[in-house]
Amino acid sequence: MHEAAKTVRTLELMRYLLARYTLRESAKLLDVSYQTARKWASEDRFLEELKAASGEIWSEVSSELKKNTVNVQEKLLEQSERALDTLIELMEDKSQKGVVRQKAASEILDRVQETSKISKVNTSGQVQHKFDPIQLLHAAATAQEMEVYRAKQLQEKNG
Repeated sequence: MHEAAKTVRTLELMRYLLARYTLRESAKLLDVSYQTARKWASEDRFLEELKAASGEIWSEVSSELKKNTVNVQEKLLEQSERALDTLIELMEDKSQKGVVRQKAASEILDRVQETSKISKVNTSGQVQHKFDPIQLLHAAATAQEMEVYRAKQLQEKNG
């Protein structure tokens, strides 16, 4: 992002915070990720200006910034759309091997409870298997790497 645009966006963030929006709400209003808003708000200059404008709000924002981690589930939810887009691209990419495309399609179907083949098994109790988007991406990448490796092995064998 260009420095002038970033300056405008950080000023907007400051205004939202001074209007008593939380950092997370401000990020949504600015249409940026929560991590980006945290990054902007944690810059020394930003914090100094916020403290000069309102010590109370500065204290609240500083307290939130001191939290070292954002809930893992929230991160997964934020990245889930990108992961799904990646799976869709793999599935629709005609240059991909059939196995990779099939695996991506299968992973997409498994995200929906009605079409999931791994959702439930009833015995004495209910067991559920849930895979997060990161695991799905790793599985797709691994499948693709295995396909390339096997093709090289076949080439060497026949070559």
